[in-house]
Amino acid sequence: MKSGSFTEFEAYAEAIRDVQLDVRLLRLYERRWSIRQLELNGLHIQNGVEGSGMLTEGTVTPEGWGLYIPDTRDPFPVNGQRIHSEAIAILPPRAEFRLAGQGPINWISIFIPNTALKMADSPVLSLQSADVICPGRKLVRRLTRNVHAFLQAADQNPHLVSEASSVNAFEQEISSTVHRILGVVDSLNELKRTTLANRRRLVAIAETLINDRPELASTVHDVAKCVGISDRTLLTVFREHLGVTPQQYLIANRLHQARRILKSSDRAETTVAKVAAEVGFWDFGRFSRKNQTLFGELPSETLHQRVGRLE
Repeated sequence: MKSGSFTEFEAYAEAIRDVQLDVRLLRLYERRWSIRQLELNGLHIQNGVEGSGMLTEGTVTPEGWGLYIPDTRDPFPVNGQRIHSEAIAILPPRAEFRLAGQGPINWISIFIPNTALKMADSPVLSLQSADVICPGRKLVRRLTRNVHAFLQAADQNPHLVSEASSVNAFEQEISSTVHRILGVVDSLNELKRTTLANRRRLVAIAETLINDRPELASTVHDVAKCVGISDRTLLTVFREHLGVTPQQYLIANRLHQARRILKSSDRAETTVAKVAAEVGFWDFGRFSRKNQTLFGELPSETLHQRVGRLE
């Protein structure tokens, strides 16, 4: 791992890798700049600290993609879009960018070589210019937390970066999170192309599929595939229009189906376990708990009430 501290912003800018930069000071708060750099099997990670606000203009090298994540309370523009600590700038190869940080800023960048990307059919890889996205607080925090934790551990134990098992585990964690972020970008772009009316139509199709063709809709992925959208887009439109996730809807639908069967069945002719299996619950205990949570009674009580009425 390489690290350096600077009192001149020009020297600091020259140390930043994977981009060609032109920087100018906007406001001088503190003459303090520093950077830590780590390379793991082609994956380049940088953590910079800027004590002063700077206007940074640059171009990403053609060999790969960059992710830029700032840690600052005050949003600032990147190519005309506001970025903050829960947002990420996606920087394609050869992309030009301009950011005006107000400082002080602690930032992380991750450079991914083209050869390391495993999402060759991902629409996000067709981006030609920088884009700012908000993939979700949990994903961003997971990424930044892991980077800071590994860099801190490497500071305390320099031999860590030469331990193959530790490096591979960290690289796999970062790569997994990055690919999840790129997947979110794809779904967000897909959602932008989908009008409100179309989103309502997608929810209606999914509901009909779940209610009328359960054999084709046993999982969320099956539903999304039949509707013709991504899992993430299905999640978004369900939350938008129904206030629940597709998984919650699927489970509730099965519980209601089981309740109808239990209420219309004779206890002498059926069992709760048989009904649970019929609607797709192989874990009887889980079925009972969810039934009690939703309806306020155990499935055996629902079946017993039916017997009581017949008697």
